[in-house]
Amino acid sequence: MAEQTFEQCFQRLEQIVLALQQGGLTLEESLALFEEGMGLAGKCSGHLTAAELKVTQLRSAFLEDMPSGADLSADMLP
Repeated sequence: MAEQTFEQCFQRLEQIVLALQQGGLTLEESLALFEEGMGLAGKCSGHLTAAELKVTQLRSAFLEDMPSGADLSADMLP
């Protein structure tokens, strides 16, 4: 099975939070959902970390490609 996207993980995590907030679950059901939610939270964190790394790499590559002495103000940087 293909890895879930950030959006898929986050959507399922929202469903789990809603189910836990609504109550009416057995202890076993609550624990199972909590465990699934913790796994999804870790996956979401991994996706965000990977995205942050990609942005950092792209920004570095952009700055390296700029001609030396180019005057860029901070608000012009990606």
